[in-house]
Amino acid sequence: MIDLTFNMSNGDCEVITDDENMIMSCIRRLDTRVNTTLYDEYGSKLSNLLGLRKTDVNLEFLNQTVNECLSQDERVSDCSVNTQYTADGFKSDIKIVYMDNILEFTYDVNG
Repeated sequence: MIDLTFNMSNGDCEVITDDENMIMSCIRRLDTRVNTTLYDEYGSKLSNLLGLRKTDVNLEFLNQTVNECLSQDERVSDCSVNTQYTADGFKSDIKIVYMDNILEFTYDVNG
């Protein structure tokens, strides 16, 4: 999979590859609402969880939802998620294993 990003310094498109591409792929999957694309299984149900009360049970549900979403990608062999509430949303610290690489990134949702 290749992701193109617009480069603001020179106006050209850049090709994002390898680890950066995998992180972008995960973020795109999390940002996409499930059942709103041509693929029934692609995307997440995170938008359904926004506005829920900030409880430990809902926090664990957020962790599970992010984990299940990212585990749909056949390249991901393991995924761990640690989510915390923020003032206006939540922040997930994510660690995935894909093709013997370990990637860590943060996913923020405000709203």
